[in-house]
Amino acid sequence: MSRLYNFSSTQEVSELLEKMAGAEHSLATQISRQAGQKECRFAHLSASKPQSDITTAIPKQEAATLTVQDEHRRIAKREDELEKLRDELEALKIDFDCFRKEFE
Repeated sequence: MSRLYNFSSTQEVSELLEKMAGAEHSLATQISRQAGQKECRFAHLSASKPQSDITTAIPKQEAATLTVQDEHRRIAKREDELEKLRDELEALKIDFDCFRKEFE
């Protein structure tokens, strides 16, 4: 026998949590939905009020996102370096052509 209740749907869970939050002595409070979350979250009030940073927390970026951002920065840096090298090479070509013309 399970100590956990098997809800039939997320709608049933939402209704119960909203009922608990709206009671005279609230047992839960709704936390606003954050970016990247499908549903709103709830915090229990059986011990104390939820920490204020819970309601304003910014979701952490996933490691994959950080890796991709790092790769984009590295690629942009390499592209800048390549552009500078191309400019330097072009300047050297011009200087060399001028130098060679002196001996013709």
